[in-house]
Amino acid sequence: MLCFRISIEERDKIIAEGYNPVLNVADLPTHKAEWYAVLFQIRKALLQKWNEGNGDADFFLDTEWHHDRCICVEVTNERMLCVETLWIVQQALRDSGSRFAVDICNGWVFLRTRDGENFPNFNLFVEVSRVAIYSESDELYGRFSAVCRK
Repeated sequence: MLCFRISIEERDKIIAEGYNPVLNVADLPTHKAEWYAVLFQIRKALLQKWNEGNGDADFFLDTEWHHDRCICVEVTNERMLCVETLWIVQQALRDSGSRFAVDICNGWVFLRTRDGENFPNFNLFVEVSRVAIYSESDELYGRFSAVCRK
């Protein structure tokens, strides 16, 4: 798995411009169907290991489709921040045969540190062959970079 760290500026550019956006309005109906198909495949894969919902769950999905090819998974439980999550998402993307990415990020309201503080912001942009990591926490970055090929 190829992983690399990105700066806040690089993260903000990805978020502002969208990941592999659909530029042709005529393609939007097809894109919308594909977007939901990939969303449900990601959900199905994650539910094999994690619980979806708010509160005591592990994650929730942004189910409002976008003009880009990115699915957002908001983590609400720190136990989900492991390499297995990356592998599950990468496999689901491979199985979908799509050109999508999954943004695994912190659920701001729900994800807390063990001390009850807001969890440091992060975005893990997972693609079929690589993961771009933005994290305010060196410790969190270290969890993932330790198993990534350089």
